[in-house]
Amino acid sequence: MLRSATVDFSWKEMCFFCSEEATTYADVSRAMTLELRASVLQCCELRADDWGLQVKGRLEGCCDLVARFMVWE
Repeated sequence: MLRSATVDFSWKEMCFFCSEEATTYADVSRAMTLELRASVLQCCELRADDWGLQVKGRLEGCCDLVARFMVWE
């Protein structure tokens, strides 16, 4: 599937696993470690299925996952 055929992904408003909107903080966990990205990418490789490929595609477009979730108050 082409990237242009997918819905725009908002890192601050959507879950990178399911791509559903996460509007309440009770339903959301923030990425707090740099190792999270590498670990999830490794799991995506091991899964070798469509869902893993989708998650991997989203994460490969993000080089600093922790910074994506910083909230400036």
